Amino acid sequence: MNKEQIQKAFSYIHESEDFNEKTIKLMKEKVIETKQIGGKRNVKRILSVGLATAACLAFMILAISRVMSENQKAVVPNESSGQVASVATDTSVQETGREKDTLKLDGTPVNYSTLNFAETENVKYLDVTDTMNADILPFLTANVLANATDVVIKATISDIHFNGYSYVINDPDVPDDSYKKTLYVSSNTIVYEVNIDKVYYKKEGLSVSVGDTFYIEDPLWTESCCLSDSVFRLNINRQYLLPVHYVPDKEGSWESPYSLSYNYIPQIECTKDGGYVFYVLEFKKEFVEHAGNTYKQAGWVELKNEDTVSVIMDQYEEEGHKEELTGRMFIRADDDFESDFQSLIDKWCK
Repeated sequence: MNKEQIQKAFSYIHESEDFNEKTIKLMKEKVIETKQIGGKRNVKRILSVGLATAACLAFMILAISRVMSENQKAVVPNESSGQVASVATDTSVQETGREKDTLKLDGTPVNYSTLNFAETENVKYLDVTDTMNADILPFLTANVLANATDVVIKATISDIHFNGYSYVINDPDVPDDSYKKTLYVSSNTIVYEVNIDKVYYKKEGLSVSVGDTFYIEDPLWTESCCLSDSVFRLNINRQYLLPVHYVPDKEGSWESPYSLSYNYIPQIECTKDGGYVFYVLEFKKEFVEHAGNTYKQAGWVELKNEDTVSVIMDQYEEEGHKEELTGRMFIRADDDFESDFQSLIDKWCK
């Protein structure tokens, strides 16, 4: 038993002021009674038992009083308010708990599989045959954030489901009697149901708030990265930083008019202990965009700092991917990441 259990078990025992006198008196009565019953041998035995009992009882009371005294030292009365305030005797335990909840990086590359992400659920993805047939430009914050982002949120994925849509399109350039006049088109989409944890930016007029349930719907093509592996796809129960694009034309025809601004790189993924995993691409030769600007890097280049550590995509490679993300994934866990991210959003999203 620990001290608290002992104190509770014997809390009803209190030493009276005349405890010693009563004990000696009781022992004498037992001696006289034993003499009357018969024999010096019994007198000695009862006397020994009485002494042992008294000593044991006294020792227990002394031990209990010490325990109570020690416990009283852990409580200091607040004289100004009349309340009892607890002294922070568990400071070391509390600080250790906080440290366990904070990711510490020492500059050494870390394995993706060892990072502390929330447990996720398996989702059965669709078999997709539709092809996009378009060039995919690299992720450049100057383009994606400035031209294709209307909302930026930190959000936790709560559910994933799929939709199928069918369209009838009449081609105005084809004669009415041609069998090619009418086209029947079908497409599939993936819908992310998310809970908004933080709003970094929203375009004026859009109703987006912390605590809202929010839906993001993306078309599914054979090129869609979310179909290929568990790193590119968004996972249930995981938290991400998500730039989102608002498409008014999808109002009423799709479940949601919001889609990811750029879904061909992994989104910024949050660990449970304060880490942020993000993508940066180093071009082998300078990339020249259509406006004539040249770039040596793409992705979240501006988020790299001296605290940035490389992430080895061991899980990704186990799934059969060898080159796509090698040397391109990084992590930060310093206190400045959130403010740096907010500054980047403020710079481009206006």
